[in-house]
Amino acid sequence: GSPAENFPLGLCEGDCDKDSNCQPGLICQQRSGDEPILGCIGIAATGEDYCRPVEATTPPTPQPTSSVTPPVNPNPTSLPSSPPTSEPTTTTVIPTPSPTQQPTNQPIEPTVPPSAHPTTPPTA
Repeated sequence: GSPAENFPLGLCEGDCDKDSNCQPGLICQQRSGDEPILGCIGIAATGEDYCRPVEATTPPTPQPTSSVTPPVNPNPTSLPSSPPTSEPTTTTVIPTPSPTQQPTNQPIEPTVPPSAHPTTPPTA
C-alpha cells in the first residue's frame, strides 16, 4: 500500500490489501461491496478493505431483538445478596420540581419561638 508511512494499519483502518498491511493481531477483511466489517462500527467506503480483529464478533443489530441478553456473571447466586427487610426503608423527602397547585394562605409558625435577647456570638 501507499503511502508507506500509513502502514501497518490499525483497527478499523483501511485500505489494506493483505494481512501484513495490518498491525499484529489484525487481519485484512477483503470486501467487494458494502459488507459490514466485523469488530468495527461506522460507515465504511464501498469496496475498501479494512483491518479488523482476527476473532471479531458480528456487528450489533440496528434494532433491539426479542432475545434476552445472557447474564454477565457465569455463576450467578440463587439467593439475593442481602435479605429483604421487614420494615420499609426511610427515604429522604425531595422537594417537588414545581410549585404546589393549591397552597394554603396560612403562614407557617416557627417550631421554637424567638428569644427575647440575642445570643452571644461564639468565642474563638
